[in-house]
Amino acid sequence: MKIITACKATVLIGFLFIQMTHAQFQSEGELSIDKGILQSETTFLNQSEGTGAEKTNYLQLPNNLFRYGISNNAEIRLVIALEGTQQDSRQAILYKMGSIELGAKVAFNKQNDSKTKGAFFSHLIFPQNWNDFSNSFGYSNQLVLTQNINSKFSLTSNFGYTHFSNGMGYYNYTAAAVLNISNKFSLFIEPYGDFNAKSNSAINIDFGFSYFLANLQFDFSIGTGIDNKMIHQGIVITWRPIKKAAK
Repeated sequence: MKIITACKATVLIGFLFIQMTHAQFQSEGELSIDKGILQSETTFLNQSEGTGAEKTNYLQLPNNLFRYGISNNAEIRLVIALEGTQQDSRQAILYKMGSIELGAKVAFNKQNDSKTKGAFFSHLIFPQNWNDFSNSFGYSNQLVLTQNINSKFSLTSNFGYTHFSNGMGYYNYTAAAVLNISNKFSLFIEPYGDFNAKSNSAINIDFGFSYFLANLQFDFSIGTGIDNKMIHQGIVITWRPIKKAAK
């Protein structure tokens, strides 16, 4: 199961304020986009699962997440993806539009000095094959908690459930540790996985770094399966307009 979400960090550069959103690759962060701000997050992912004749290559070229702040604690969200799948190395990659997701996110403890912050977000999942809408429509609910240990180190965890109208569903979780080396560069390690009611599970881990450049943020990640044959490489590019900080 492919889960590409977002995390957040705050950076001060001169007199400009930039609220960027990725400090790791799989985890959603605790902050929401400020009111009236539009932000885009574009993911390019190359992932392979299985071995030999059962190996499947999976691409996101790209996955686009658009976020718009409707208040200082809430945002609305739209996900549009172009996906590629190759189930046989002798065959060409098959590209198609992925599912479209519409959702919202609410952050709590955002405006105070608490070291523990959180958020809740929910998405409706609309299938790319509308002829199969009755079986493929779904929803996803996710809880986010972040503990800022100090100015350099933080822990973020996600836990959620995704359900589809055909009765299938799965739980997912992440636990990310982020170390801020400077106000432009950070490192992260991130165990994550999913499981369902039948006890089928996948446990994975990834490593990477984030780099800030003006109103852009770049997240690079490589990951592997712990109890499954999976490997991925990915990059997320986050863009948002720069606004001047309040005096």
